[in-house]
Amino acid sequence: MSVEELFVYKWPEEDHNAEQYVLQEQISEFLNIKSFKRKYPDIFRRFIDIKEREYLKENNVVTEAQCDLGLTALKLSDCLDLMAEEYPEKYNELNNYLIDQRRKQI
Repeated sequence: MSVEELFVYKWPEEDHNAEQYVLQEQISEFLNIKSFKRKYPDIFRRFIDIKEREYLKENNVVTEAQCDLGLTALKLSDCLDLMAEEYPEKYNELNNYLIDQRRKQI
């Protein structure tokens, strides 16, 4: 999975101060980790609720089949901390991509 395919989003969507999240399934694929949950059991994770699931489907981030398997959200900040320590190249790639995205928004 390329960095451009990672979907970073705030949840709840309408809260401008909301935490940013990524899907565990996507980060796992981006970092080429078979079982993210097994490798990093202590990282904060939460299951995706129905409203969030619909939001992700509407944005073509996930399919119905992926939803049926279950989706898990991870805080982006936790993922960046982990990546900075254990995957510095991937961290730099993602961090630079996020900076570019912010610049485009401005």
